[in-house]
Amino acid sequence: GNNKERKEFCYLVIYCKRFMINDSDNEFNFSFGQDEESDIELLASTSTSTPALFTSALYTALKLLDNKEVEVEKVSFPCVNTIKTIIFNFYNSAINQIIDLISKTSDTVSLTFDLWSSQAHNSYLGITCHWLTDSFDLHKIILNIKELDKHHASDIVESVNSILNKFKINCQNVFSITTDNRFNVRSAVQQIGIFNVKCAGYTLQLSVNLGLKEVDKIISKCKALISILSKEKKYKQLREAQLQITSGLKEPLDVIKDVDTCWNSTLYAIEHLVYLKPAIIQLYLTLTNYTIKKIRKGTETMSPYIPSSEEFKLLEKLIKVLFPFDEATQFLSRSKYPILGFMTPILKELAHQLRYFIGQNSMAILVKDTILDNLIEQ
Repeated sequence: GNNKERKEFCYLVIYCKRFMINDSDNEFNFSFGQDEESDIELLASTSTSTPALFTSALYTALKLLDNKEVEVEKVSFPCVNTIKTIIFNFYNSAINQIIDLISKTSDTVSLTFDLWSSQAHNSYLGITCHWLTDSFDLHKIILNIKELDKHHASDIVESVNSILNKFKINCQNVFSITTDNRFNVRSAVQQIGIFNVKCAGYTLQLSVNLGLKEVDKIISKCKALISILSKEKKYKQLREAQLQITSGLKEPLDVIKDVDTCWNSTLYAIEHLVYLKPAIIQLYLTLTNYTIKKIRKGTETMSPYIPSSEEFKLLEKLIKVLFPFDEATQFLSRSKYPILGFMTPILKELAHQLRYFIGQNSMAILVKDTILDNLIEQ
């Protein structure tokens, strides 16, 4: 298989190995240490043209993971059917452990639905289960990540019911379901008949995106420039420009793409662009001074999208407006504590910071006012 398939196979085999030696009284360990991850990466990237070579490489990896001396040649690797049986038994055992944990430590649970599309345009539904024990320990388990062929509310309901039945979770014991604001997801929750909580981070992003529409022209301009500077040739040239400006620079910075579905990515994108301003200007001047026409022509694609001095000042002000939302989102995205009770105080604090935002740029003030009005409305 390819690198990804080999890596997934390594994880499965190591999980199975752990399952076979696991003490039934102890909770099964699903996590990997840094050294283990490095060994798996190394193994997966190894080109193995035959099963025998891969078997040898796999046992070498297992030897590294266990830090024991294993004579690879003397170990009999199980056949495909045996591996399938081990994986199947491990999967069923893991399901039973989760069912047992939920039934013994929770009276009610809450769920989170995540619906997204991959780069290949395949849709997936992720369901996470959260609950507090009697001693107020917070638990979180991903129950399932399932591909969805259809996106209608009824299809989502069918998938959810199937997963809940598998883990023996009664809908009457589900306190709430947290979702984004998509109509089909909210409609599915309504059909299930469980209280719907809007995702706190998603709610903040709605306000931010509304404000950023006021400066759509400059944001689009930045996206176009970032797209140009992300290409392999310009990417390398931008790094070289940074090294010319700052001698001894150990780690040149790269541009970051603004992704619509990634929270705060607009902030990260313009932060990097502002930081890279001297290098971008240096790169532009270097290309302009080239005597070779073909190289000099590269400036023509960049020129229309390089922000002016005033536009860079606007970007700096936008960073100050958006930064508190990044902090709030980071806080609300942690999983070590319940965050529902923090939402109202955070909204009030954000509104307070926006009210006292000091800036003389009219466009930045317009963005700030638009976000503030929407926050107050919420």
